[in-house]
Amino acid sequence: MMQIFKKLADFIYRLTCTIAIAALIVMTLVVCADIFARSVFNASFSWSEEVARFLMIWAALLGAAMAVRKGAHFRMDLSTQFGVSAKWLNQLPACAAIGIGLLLFWQGLILVEITSMQLATGTQIPMSIPYLCLPVSGLFMALFGLEALLGLNTATPLHGQTLPE
Repeated sequence: MMQIFKKLADFIYRLTCTIAIAALIVMTLVVCADIFARSVFNASFSWSEEVARFLMIWAALLGAAMAVRKGAHFRMDLSTQFGVSAKWLNQLPACAAIGIGLLLFWQGLILVEITSMQLATGTQIPMSIPYLCLPVSGLFMALFGLEALLGLNTATPLHGQTLPE
């Protein structure tokens, strides 16, 4: 069962990386095309700023989920002389990621439902599409946090080592 969970987390991480990278590439191309159109043709696309903003938000939130998997978010380097167990401090970032991820998932679903009838001004797409990044990234954060909490993630924290137990 744990092996299936690990494979699922690996697949979701690779998918998240691919989507985030694609969003950044498309965002860059859209901004460059708009700059070119303004410079050469003295005209601008009405939708470019909106699309670039939505892609940046998607890339940033998916990047936050990726950072949970790689241990790139916060770490607790508190001294254990205050009676706090080092084992507990090492698990705190994973617990926080699960809590924040579940909150993003829950509140994101509410926002997606509320904005489903609203249209974006430049592209006329439902605003639920840009807001969908909240529950998606929240779910991935919670999944990667649970993976770390269960000890299935072998990533070493980027900002220092874990505390000795």
